[in-house]
Amino acid sequence: MACQSQKEIVADEDRTVSIEIKEGDERDISSLSSNEWLNFIIDARGESRSGSINSLKPKIQKVQPMLRKVESNKKFYDPRVVSIGPYHHGKPELEAGERIKIPLARLYLKDSSKETVHELYKEVDNVAGEARKGYAEGLTDFTDESFARMMFLDGCFIL
Repeated sequence: MACQSQKEIVADEDRTVSIEIKEGDERDISSLSSNEWLNFIIDARGESRSGSINSLKPKIQKVQPMLRKVESNKKFYDPRVVSIGPYHHGKPELEAGERIKIPLARLYLKDSSKETVHELYKEVDNVAGEARKGYAEGLTDFTDESFARMMFLDGCFIL
């Protein structure tokens, strides 16, 4: 088959995504069986270089301002009782919900020894840095310790 265009999607540092067209092999994938098609998708994962869309991990984003401006949308994006995670943590209107997290954490942990609770917190602390990477840049303005504490309490609250 003659060389045709190969598409590569690259994300810049400012998170702008652009598509670069290069010479390469284009296949007609519409005639592939489901298994062949899936294998084509899987095999293509490793083809592009670092910085491509393949190396980007999904992040938890803030709601876009254009959606927040619509007053009727507010009830869908802002918690009314308790915050989970960093985005709404510390808002005065959610203070009552924050106050119930410690008693509920105690209830969840009541049958655990102090050593087990310390081990559990250490595990949360060990993965907190990786968890922080799951949020869009600049949206977790916490010290490492306060972020780990928040994740620990929120996890106990949920469980």
